[in-house]
Amino acid sequence: GARYVAPPTIRMKAARRRFADTYYRPGQQYRLLSDGAEAGSVTVKKLNACDAMGAEVEVSGSAKMEGAGGTLATNSDSLRGRASARREPTDAEAKAMMRLVSPIFRRNGLDDPVEQGALNSLHAADLNGDGRAELIGFYGTGAKSQHTLFIIAEPQGGGFKPTLLLFHKSRDKYGDDQRYHQFVDGIDLDGDGISEVITSGNDPRSTNDFSYTIYKKRRGHWQSIYVGGGLKCASEMGGEVY
Repeated sequence: GARYVAPPTIRMKAARRRFADTYYRPGQQYRLLSDGAEAGSVTVKKLNACDAMGAEVEVSGSAKMEGAGGTLATNSDSLRGRASARREPTDAEAKAMMRLVSPIFRRNGLDDPVEQGALNSLHAADLNGDGRAELIGFYGTGAKSQHTLFIIAEPQGGGFKPTLLLFHKSRDKYGDDQRYHQFVDGIDLDGDGISEVITSGNDPRSTNDFSYTIYKKRRGHWQSIYVGGGLKCASEMGGEVY
């Protein structure tokens, strides 16, 4: 219905049960999209023991379920062919991004982030289908990488210009108020020809909560149009379910 509807929150127990009954029945199958392409499917085996918003699944296909980036599961045929072409950035693109990123940290009295830092990431994805890749990056500096920047930059002339900047300077003496953003994927959810950017990130109020954010480009700038998420918890295999 052209609306983004938030999933039930941790306190909405009845709604969470309805969600699980609708989407996590054993045997249900979902298409997987990863790195802007079809990547196989998942079949629901059972609910995760600790949270009705998570399910144990069997994966078929080429999807990479671990490491940087993300994988989307969908039951919508209308999203077919709407994922953005995605690739590793070139050395020139990485250096161009650092020329945008470093001055922001320096202006705030901070050290430059390391290009290949532990939490730092950079992705190239053609979000508007013009054959030129936008850059989506996350950078942190400090003892715990607690000062962070999430940035989207688009080609301009021979370089790039930022169209989204989310800078967070930690104020907590232990650095525990870090804001983390991970690029999940770019996919055209509403069919207007420009991919929305989906990220996942931590909730600084709780170590057990996270949220997804959907950014849509409007009048040349990226705006948050949806924020929602849930609980992460230990699975039977000892990993975390998001």
